Amino acid sequence: MNANAPDIEDLEDQLDAAEGDAQALAAGLAEEQGGWYAETGSWSVAECLDHLAIANRVYLQAMVGEAIHAREQGRFRRGPMALGFVGRWFVRTMEPPVRAPFRMKAPRIIKPRAAPPLANAFASFRTSQDEVRAFLCAYADLDLAAVRFPNPFARGIHFSLATGLHLITAHERRHLWQAWQVRRAAEGVAAELSRNDSKRTKGQCERNAMDFRLEKLKENLESAVEGMSSEQLSWHLPGKWCAAEVLEHLYLTYTGTIQGFERVMGKTKPLASRASMAHRVLTLVVVGVGYVPAGLKAPAVAQPRGLPSEKVRNEIGEKIAAMNAIIDQCEARFGRRVQLLDHPFLGPLTPTQWRKLHLVHGEHHLKQLLQLRERATRQMGSTQASARCSS
Repeated sequence: MNANAPDIEDLEDQLDAAEGDAQALAAGLAEEQGGWYAETGSWSVAECLDHLAIANRVYLQAMVGEAIHAREQGRFRRGPMALGFVGRWFVRTMEPPVRAPFRMKAPRIIKPRAAPPLANAFASFRTSQDEVRAFLCAYADLDLAAVRFPNPFARGIHFSLATGLHLITAHERRHLWQAWQVRRAAEGVAAELSRNDSKRTKGQCERNAMDFRLEKLKENLESAVEGMSSEQLSWHLPGKWCAAEVLEHLYLTYTGTIQGFERVMGKTKPLASRASMAHRVLTLVVVGVGYVPAGLKAPAVAQPRGLPSEKVRNEIGEKIAAMNAIIDQCEARFGRRVQLLDHPFLGPLTPTQWRKLHLVHGEHHLKQLLQLRERATRQMGSTQASARCSS
């Protein structure tokens, strides 16, 4: 009876989406690439999948005992499960893209095996997905929002079963996002090595990695708004930007940076000023740590001004590529460690810092776009349902 409830179906859809994403992730990936990692201490694609399989089972082990006890007590479902404020916050911290304040080391009990075979790790993840589905099917009739279980990683903290299930799916999205980054980096490195097997300098390797990440950002931004209707693009919360305005803001930052570096190319020396202490601190926070402080207002030149959303959507990928290309030209001319151009808030930045800034800023607004897409879809679905009921 409850298996078809919208909130249960939503969780099942999230599990299906994660499994489909994992299958696409592993498809066509050579074993060597599946075990590749960027640096010591980072994870490979196979290790990301293995970590998810282990974490899913640890969560389920902590939840199942409380679920059985709740059934014995007759604590059955009374309505749609809703997460509390704390539960929603914990789930949000798990969502990709991962921000610096919420980047943490995995507890020892859910660390992946060392260099697991890719096929084995993927199979283990799929099996864990079936186990989560089985739990959901078996206990869908319970009051999942009220029954609580002890967090297996933090003594003294208890979550509702509903929060636990949503943490599982958000955690899967988090590490599948991470695994895709690793896969693309591995493929990029392999392609680069096949084109030129000469020795790479440390600076060039860093540049290559940044290029891969900017390319991934371009793909993610295009994917975030793909298929959105004009109504979805224009939906917004009171006093906030809609998805079209967020995308236009990013578009304007890219075109502004292109114009700035074109001016640099037209000069015989960089256009950077002397950095103040405030500039250095803010650059450390944003570029070094990767955190965009709340409350920063966009410069006037980057404020949305009503450009056609179709034009912005079609051209934003080209602007990212053009921006990276003009930064490359200035870097080749003046050097990678030279501050070339001022940012309105951060002051003078090097080519590497400009790339990192746009990566951090783009990922910040990418999360906004994904949230706006989800909320707009839900809002319009509710509106359509109300209209059907009224008619």
